[in-house]
Order: sequence, then C-alpha cells, then structure tokens
Amino acid sequence: MKEQITQITEKGLKELLNTCLLPVPLYGQGEANTLEEMCRCINRGDFYLIEEKGFLKRCVTVVAMFVFSKDQSMVLVEKMQILKDGRIRERKLDASIGEMVKTDEDPKVAALRALKEEFPVALMCGGADTLSQGKGFCRVKKSPTYPDLVTEYSFHVFSVQLKVDIPLCQTLVYEEETGFATIFDWEPVK
Repeated sequence: MKEQITQITEKGLKELLNTCLLPVPLYGQGEANTLEEMCRCINRGDFYLIEEKGFLKRCVTVVAMFVFSKDQSMVLVEKMQILKDGRIRERKLDASIGEMVKTDEDPKVAALRALKEEFPVALMCGGADTLSQGKGFCRVKKSPTYPDLVTEYSFHVFSVQLKVDIPLCQTLVYEEETGFATIFDWEPVK
C-alpha cells in the first residue's frame, strides 16, 4: 500500500531511510542535506515522501522561474549556494530560480514568493508586473541533496522581464529562512 508522508520525526526518518536501504551515513556530507534538515523540509511542506513496498520516492512541486534583463538579451543564472555550515552547493538549474511549492500553495503565489526571497531586486525592477506562466512538465531523477533517493519533480514554469536594467555582475542574496546565501550571475540568452 502506498503511504504519503508529510510529517515525520528525525528518528522516524532515519528508520524509514534504513528500511528502504538508503545510505544514511551520506546525509549531511558534501552537498547532501542532514537528516535534521530533510525532516524540517518535510514537516514545513517543501516536499513529501511516498513509501510503497520498501521503495521510497521524494515528491516535489517546483516553480522554475526565468528572470530576463530589460532588453531580454540576458538571463539570470543561479551559480551556487553557500550553506550555513560553509559548504558550497554548485547549482545547475534549467531556470534562473527554482523554488519548492508548499504542499498547500498556489504555484503563482510560490513564484512571487521565490522572487521576494531569492532575488528581491526583481520585484523592485517591475518583475511582478511581467510575471507570466508557461507550460509545465515532470522529471524523475536523483538529487545530490538526498543521496540515492529518487525524486519526482512537477514543474510550473514562469518568467519575468525586468523593467529596469540592473548591473550585470555577480549578485549575492542571503535568504533568511534557510540561512544560506545564493550567488547569481547574468548570462547571454541562448
């Protein structure tokens, strides 16, 4: 029987990962989140787990946001995150910003929240006025953040065009909620 897990204790999560033969010692190493952080993400609604017959899957609904310069010649790219313990997580997103949609949240609300949290200057430059939604898609893959755990991503695609030019240099944004910093840069649109 399929079980959807939206709330869990750290002890329960460790037992579940062990039962599903996932490499618990790798969590909290390198790019991987700690069990404590994974538990916090599940409990605040960033994603949920589905367990069926000893197989565990992480299910995430994501906003994929493209931020374009005023003349649409440049697109914002998230380069890396500096985690609160000093580890660096390289980012290779298909979009400028990727933001998890809370389990009870409308994707458009999540898109605006993503701009506010991850690149607030976009809102100051008129980005909210140009927010548009594109076609969504799904993808299944593993994430270095959660070793050997298959993740099913459901993407909602949005884009914004800034109404004001901002300097085309690396930008660091500190995100209060997560306690880590994100480094962005501009690249030519391909």
